[in-house]
Amino acid sequence: MKNFIFGIHSISEILKMRPQDVREIIVANNRTIKNLEKILNLAKQFHIPILYKEESWFKWARQMNHQGIVAEVRMKKESSLDDILSQLKTQEVSGFFLVLDEITDPHNVGALIRSAACAGVHAVILPKRGGSPLTSAVAKTSSGGMEHVAVIAVANINYALDRLKKEGVWVIGLAAEAEASLYEMPGLQAIALVVGNEEQGLRRLVRENCDQLIKIPMVGGMDSLNASVAGGIALFEVVRQRIKE
Repeated sequence: MKNFIFGIHSISEILKMRPQDVREIIVANNRTIKNLEKILNLAKQFHIPILYKEESWFKWARQMNHQGIVAEVRMKKESSLDDILSQLKTQEVSGFFLVLDEITDPHNVGALIRSAACAGVHAVILPKRGGSPLTSAVAKTSSGGMEHVAVIAVANINYALDRLKKEGVWVIGLAAEAEASLYEMPGLQAIALVVGNEEQGLRRLVRENCDQLIKIPMVGGMDSLNASVAGGIALFEVVRQRIKE
């Protein structure tokens, strides 16, 4: 089965990070594409075939906001949680993880992966079943973020949390009903932030498996945030603490 990624940012990043996995690039004729020349130059540098197609060829990808450019790529080699933990132990680095508990909207998953990549997260952990799979829509929304952070699909989120805790990682869940504020979390130590489903939030067993629950203080007229927005705010509170230190 062919695997495609869409859009300028996603294709630019994969060309920078793993050009050997790009099989070919398809470009729409008669369309002005911003920054296209940079992509074409990279493709030529790595001897990647460039095909030109009529606009009608892209109809099948209309929902992906393809921007007139599509690349066929090999799937990225998956990392394991043990691999990441072993690397961090060797490097003597405080781990930073993002855990997605059955988030179903691929755009939320993609946005969270992008935020995680920008925040320097070592791995994003999500379930193999129950949440959004790693589709082309996720890759497109991540704007190349999937090329900069390990994304690990696990059979059981709670087993993954237990594994993290055994390695000294403090597991913190985002929950609107929590008593502790986001600004009280210990961001300097090894940490895993857990973001729950868009509708139900954290599942009961996942919630109980967290070392601490935190909330984002709300001072306006609404009492909740989009999952990707909440996750992004929490990620960058950890960044703020670590930079300040």
